[in-house]
Amino acid sequence: MEDNSRASGVGAAVALALGDAEVDVPVRRFGIPEQFLAHAKRGEVLADIGLTPVEVAGRISASLAVKDTNAGTAKEKPE
Repeated sequence: MEDNSRASGVGAAVALALGDAEVDVPVRRFGIPEQFLAHAKRGEVLADIGLTPVEVAGRISASLAVKDTNAGTAKEKPE
């Protein structure tokens, strides 16, 4: 999770390194979008863009639930 811009951040570097190493795992990047944000206190800005701990945890949980559902419907490959 970035506490700064998503573009060219640590998440982008990790995703690139995983891709270069041919490690096929999903990567979810959370960070500040490249757009003009209204001036406010940091907590208010983060809430406006969905980067509160509760919202991030919810998005991660939802992503895992979808993965779990998809895994349950996957069919075995014939040998």
